[in-house]
This record gives sequence, structure tokens and C-alpha cells, in this order.
Amino acid sequence: MTKGIMKYFIISLTFILCGCVTTNLYNEYYKSVLPVNNATWIKALQPVFLKKNEKPQLYTLSDKDIDIAQTLREYESKHYVIIGYASFVSSFESNKNLIEVAKKQRATLVLRGFKHQYSSVYGGKYYTSSYQVYHQFAYFLIKVKKKPDLGFKYANLTEKDRMKYKSNKGVLITLVYQDTPAFHSNLVRGDIIISCGKWKVQNSEDLFKAMKNHTGKKEVILQILRNGKKQKVKLTRNKNQKILSKEGSIMERTTKKTTKGETVIGGKF
Repeated sequence: MTKGIMKYFIISLTFILCGCVTTNLYNEYYKSVLPVNNATWIKALQPVFLKKNEKPQLYTLSDKDIDIAQTLREYESKHYVIIGYASFVSSFESNKNLIEVAKKQRATLVLRGFKHQYSSVYGGKYYTSSYQVYHQFAYFLIKVKKKPDLGFKYANLTEKDRMKYKSNKGVLITLVYQDTPAFHSNLVRGDIIISCGKWKVQNSEDLFKAMKNHTGKKEVILQILRNGKKQKVKLTRNKNQKILSKEGSIMERTTKKTTKGETVIGGKF
């Protein structure tokens, strides 16, 4: 056996042996959003965790059709929440490692995406080899039983939104949850709320205050802009849905600190 062939044999054996002892990168780079042992959010949202004898659903987005934001919105509208995520750059990580982490975190659904970063070639006189490197990421989700009160998310209009919708005032609906009063009243993403009951709505702060005045009421009347035209929409809470008192009402909101304190810039009802 020549020295060159011997060198090739040793290097190849090294790659094989190193490949036998690998790190699960999905596990190493996993970041928790909602800890699976946190009793507070579990009680509030009533999640349906993966059972021991079940396998998680895996949905892969390729280089060509990847639109993770749109896909996450779709599943959020179906009452899924993100409990964690992972992101890293490496050679292609196996589905086995991904499913292993999903089972550990008890996630019922995993959204996986990847984008090719670069190719690398290595070798010598008697051999050459190459490998592909990808930016890989995964979102781990579970479905929850607890549905939003009215069923929509909202946010302040951005400059881009004002140009698109030709309106400076109002609050943009960014998501509508399935099988909720908002869904059954045909509210859609892109509608702009301009009033709530007798209260005018110019921004998220106005909407939040108006909604507080509707806490405990069976119906909520919204006036919206859709395709430049005004129309009224009546949201009716489900008959079997508990109507909370003002003291017991929980309305999610996103705030921003200002010189005058905290200002509501978005949220969920």
C-alpha cells in the first residue's frame, strides 16, 4: 500500500468515526418560548401536548417555497402556539434529531426550514470530497384548547400600511382565529377598525380602552374599512362562552414605553 493511499484511508476512516459521534444541533440550539413545565400559561391556554406513543407532525419548507411568517400565521389562526425554536448553520441535520427534540419538548407540530449557504470542497492528491452547508431553523408548536375571547389580533398602522390602505387612522387586523366570533362575523386580515361601539378608534390605545368598556357585554359592534369602504360588523360571543367581569377580564396587549408612560401598540382580543 502506497503512502498516498494509506493517507487517504486514514483520513476517510477519521471522517467515518467522527460521524458516528454527533451532536444533535436542534437540541443544542433550542430556545424555549413557553416552558413545558410552566403551570401559569398551561392553565391559561390548556395546551394539548404530544403523548409518549405519538409522533409529531413534521412540515418542511424548502429553499424555493419558504415563507415561514405566512406559515406561522396560518397555524396560529388554527390555535397553535410556538413553545420553542432552533436556528443554526451546518451540514444538513437529520429528521431523526429534529423529531427527538420535538418529543422531548412534547411538541405536536414542527415547522422546519432551510436555505443553502455554501458548498465546501476538501481533499488531496488521491481524493476529493464536498459537503453542503445550510442555514436551518425549526419552530416547535402545540395546539391549545383555550380560544381568544373575540378572536383577532391587531396593531397600529405603519407608514407602509398607510400607503397601502390609504388611511392614516384606525387599527389594522393582523390575524383572525378560526372558529371565533371574529371569524364567524367575516372579519379578515387587512381590515381596519375605525370605531368600536360609540368610541372612535385612531390607534391601538383607543381600541384597547373601547374594548375595556365592552367587557362583560354579549355583543361588540365594530366599524371597519375594507377596500376603502366603511361597513359595520357585529361580533357575538358564543352562548357557552363565559363572559368575564371587568375585574376578571384578560386582554393581551403589546406596549411601548414613551415619555408619558406605556402606550398600547397592538394585542389580541
